[in-house]
Amino acid sequence: MKHSIIALVVSATFLSACGGGSDEKNQAPILTADAASTLNDSAVTVDVLANDSDPNGDALTISAVGTPDVGEVTITNNTLVYTPSAQAMGDVSFSYEVTDGELSSSSTVTITNQQSVTISGIATDAPLNNGAVTATNNNGDVLATATTDSNGRYSLPILVSENPGYLVLNANGVGDQAHVSLVSRVGNFLDLSALASENDTNELSDALLLESKITHVSTALSIMYTEYVNDGGEASFDVYVAEADFEKVLGLASFIKVLADNEDFSLPDGTDTVSFFANSEENILTTIRAYLNDLGLINEDGTYADAFADAINTARVETLEDDTLQQSYSESSVAGKTFATYNAGAYLATKGSAVYTFNDDGTGSKSSAENYYNIFSDSVSWSVDDGVLVVVNPDATPSLEFPLSPSNYLEYFDEETVLQILAADEEGYSAQWRIEKSPVSESFELVYENGGNAIAQVSQVIELTITPAVDESYGAPKFVTEYPQTYTSIYSDTSEAISLSGEDVLASPWVVAYNSEFEYSLNDQEGNPVSLEGMISDYLTFNDDNTVTSRLFGTQGSWAFDSGTISLSVNGKSFTVTPFKKQNDYLIAVYEYEEAGNVIKYAADMHSIDFSLPESFDVTSTPPKVWASTLSASLFVNDLPLAEDLWSYYFDSDGTAGRVFAEIDYSEPDLPVSRFVDDSALYNFQWQQEGDLLTLDGLRENSAFVFQRRFKWELLGVTDSGLMATIEYQVGTINYSDGYSVEPVGTVPRLNFFMPLNLEEAYPEIWGNTEINGLNTPDSQNNRSVSSLELDQ
Repeated sequence: MKHSIIALVVSATFLSACGGGSDEKNQAPILTADAASTLNDSAVTVDVLANDSDPNGDALTISAVGTPDVGEVTITNNTLVYTPSAQAMGDVSFSYEVTDGELSSSSTVTITNQQSVTISGIATDAPLNNGAVTATNNNGDVLATATTDSNGRYSLPILVSENPGYLVLNANGVGDQAHVSLVSRVGNFLDLSALASENDTNELSDALLLESKITHVSTALSIMYTEYVNDGGEASFDVYVAEADFEKVLGLASFIKVLADNEDFSLPDGTDTVSFFANSEENILTTIRAYLNDLGLINEDGTYADAFADAINTARVETLEDDTLQQSYSESSVAGKTFATYNAGAYLATKGSAVYTFNDDGTGSKSSAENYYNIFSDSVSWSVDDGVLVVVNPDATPSLEFPLSPSNYLEYFDEETVLQILAADEEGYSAQWRIEKSPVSESFELVYENGGNAIAQVSQVIELTITPAVDESYGAPKFVTEYPQTYTSIYSDTSEAISLSGEDVLASPWVVAYNSEFEYSLNDQEGNPVSLEGMISDYLTFNDDNTVTSRLFGTQGSWAFDSGTISLSVNGKSFTVTPFKKQNDYLIAVYEYEEAGNVIKYAADMHSIDFSLPESFDVTSTPPKVWASTLSASLFVNDLPLAEDLWSYYFDSDGTAGRVFAEIDYSEPDLPVSRFVDDSALYNFQWQQEGDLLTLDGLRENSAFVFQRRFKWELLGVTDSGLMATIEYQVGTINYSDGYSVEPVGTVPRLNFFMPLNLEEAYPEIWGNTEINGLNTPDSQNNRSVSSLELDQ
């Protein structure tokens, strides 16, 4: 405690008796120290003279006051008025001087500056009745307590005289809900205090503070963040949330809800929904799977039993539809914003996802480039109705499908129309049907938003048009109806984009995704290139002279950088890339370009290739050692593909190669995988590597046809975790012995990460059967490798 000391000068005046005066001496005032407190930066008046006196009964006057270290003090009407600094906390002292007109004395005043804020909200996955809510700081010290009502509502006044730092709210159930514990990390106290002050209130409800809702969703985020910190993560909670995989958040939240609400999934005695994870030495997923395994809910092939799948899916739906969890849109939270949707996995994100632009005047656009045949930019109107964002798109560009039969769409039509559709199918206008689906309106209900990242439940009205012809030249009938559709959308407000500098761009090559033509040949000597169009992944090297080099095309273009946006001109394409979110080890960005007078925007990933191929790198592998694709990483369990999802390659030292996958009898698809097979003999695969380019050639022939195929892998490097990064593409031609031929087919270049995998170690029982039966070409027509001649992974 610091004191401001006033140097007091005490004068002793000796009175002389002149002609019979009194001998009484004047004595200095007697002062008593004072104390007072402030609340939320309000001034306080201290009547210091109230407990001071003068032995001679003289009138007292405050003659001086010291300067406090925090705040200001003035003498007003013979009292002291102390005004604290903004958000002042703790004790501060200053001295003051009192005089009786001749003699003076000094004392001190101690002010305790306090701040308070009341947090009111709800504790629920199902509302906690009579539950205990506490606010704690980072040290676990309890700052305040409250009790929820029958609806889970609480009001928690927090009064502090020193900064408690980061606040965490805990809610614990009682009675039948004693196993339910929920957590919400609400933020730094000073930020909460400032938020209350800005809104001229002392109470922060969920309208101002989302985190006042203590839910299974906030609990999932807290548990995930704790694991992140325990694994060495250093980012703040807010930064972590901004980069979190919201599908994983929703999955964990749904599991917590199952534990809390479903009687078939009980916790051990003395364990609640938070300590279940906190007391485990394993990671979150391993902890969950061990629990389910003890309940007999993990199948032999590692998949989840139906009982758990049904429970978790029900909990997910209930979470998304829970009104108490949902937030509200406002016009100010939408106007002038751009929402970029995305679907992000562990290593890659989908490419071409929709981007919504909302203008201030209620107009806007929706654009997408999900595939080369469905690139569009539609004009839309938008409004906010009772907290729901409504997007109307009467002239929506339809998505197209060309199935052989209309059977999957009959459920949307009435009985009479179904008969007409079946009759049209019998007419045989075409071998394919044309299916158009147009989302003419969409309603977004906001489930959760933090830092510009959000989950919304979207209800669409789909206009469905089907006709038994691929185009209109046949004069075939059209059948039109509408039906509702609901899905979950994950998106980011791109106005809260991440910070990227020009130095970041130059620091490494990048893989970006843009629409382009790509030309390549089945046989380098014969030529006859195949030209395909689509969303390609290209490896670009950025140079400090503002040139950029494409590895795929071997061409040079240009680039510029301004305010977080990269402008690119490469391979005859001009577009911009603005990253808005970090996801795992890559970024998600809005890509933008012009086409036929329309501005096309879409979301896709971009990857910094800040690694290379080690000099000692060798792709050679012989089963059980393979290179497994991670394209299905969202289905991995404990970072491994399920046996049924395995798709892998091996490259033997003798120049032969093959692909290893599960043998699946599609006549009985529910049977567990019993062995692996490969297609080396089926395609007579041969491989070679020249520098960073690997080529895999295959030839399958019989009396009916000859099927040639070629794969190419551009080897980019090996990540710190041992994944081999590649840009892969393939082409194939089929020639039938009767002279019938089809156009060459292929896949455009795409980024993929392959993990080194030992099948014997990862799947010992299945590999044991494989060794017994031999790793060989499958002979069942039900197996995916021979069921068709279409290109696969």
